[in-house]
Amino acid sequence: MKNYSEYTAVDFAMDEDFIFWVETGANDDTWQAWLIEHPGQEEAVNEAISMIRAVENDEKYILSSIKNKDLWGRIEGSVQASKKKELRSKWKKSGVLIGILMFLMVSVVGIYYFNFNSPANGDLLSYKNESNQPHKLVLSDGSIVTLKPHSSLEYPESFSANSREVHLYGEAFFQVKRNPQKPFSVYSEDIVTKVLGTSFNVQAFEEKKDIVVSVKTGKVSVATKVEYKRQTADPSEQLKGVLITRNQQITFSKKNRKMTKQLVSEPVLRNAKPGAFTFEDKPVAEIFHKLERAYGIDIIFDKEVMAQCRLTTKLDNTEFYDKLRLICKGLNAKYEILDAHVIISGDGCQ
Repeated sequence: MKNYSEYTAVDFAMDEDFIFWVETGANDDTWQAWLIEHPGQEEAVNEAISMIRAVENDEKYILSSIKNKDLWGRIEGSVQASKKKELRSKWKKSGVLIGILMFLMVSVVGIYYFNFNSPANGDLLSYKNESNQPHKLVLSDGSIVTLKPHSSLEYPESFSANSREVHLYGEAFFQVKRNPQKPFSVYSEDIVTKVLGTSFNVQAFEEKKDIVVSVKTGKVSVATKVEYKRQTADPSEQLKGVLITRNQQITFSKKNRKMTKQLVSEPVLRNAKPGAFTFEDKPVAEIFHKLERAYGIDIIFDKEVMAQCRLTTKLDNTEFYDKLRLICKGLNAKYEILDAHVIISGDGCQ
């Protein structure tokens, strides 16, 4: 592999091997390993990826106007640095850089000469929550977005006939109007969250090292933009994303570009009547089953070992993890969380 340690964003965007990886995903393991070893180059790599996708005219990856000015300044600096390296001859041989610079020039000029917030120009609308309180936005399909402080959302005045797509910078809670014919997709930095109808939260602040997607109701799939683009280009290609359901979350590490499936820190209880978790000499299997249904969380235990276990306990006013601790204390057992599942282990009851 070449020595990319001192490459600028422009250098990467002009490199044939780098372009091939971005467009096809080939040698992905090699590039991911290199990124882990060179965390200082992550910003330049991400900017180069954005430039290449923009030149491809892929609307899903066109740079946000919110970031265009800042990125243009960085690229200008990179171009000056590249000139010092005498790359003029390289530029003449490749139309890639010309396309990149022309596209970004048009984007930046557009920011100055058009009102981005005006629906009349047919572009995305943009709202930034400058307050210290959440702000609710109602989209054209009736979906509700609760935008957290210091976060922004880009969205169309009206969604297209086949899809619903928005771009999030920061954190928001989505309550999506169900429509199986028009999937709802949230683009947030390096990942895409896709749903039909559900409620979920996305936290994707640029300065944070992780992106977190958590589900309150329903199901969502989370995939990297590279995988999502590949599947969109070829519907027969299997999307290598992760499916998460109620009370589950995905944490995407920007550093090693890996997803980890977990339970949320505070699982939410679905409708439960008063006294629903008061048990009088009940089989523990029945108690676990009730917890599973109420929280939508799989609880795995050895049914044969626990077959004789029965409990009398009151768990109504306790949180999920406190319920688990009390049950395990009564059984002289223990629990652990593995891949968003609860694993109960113990010696059973005599």
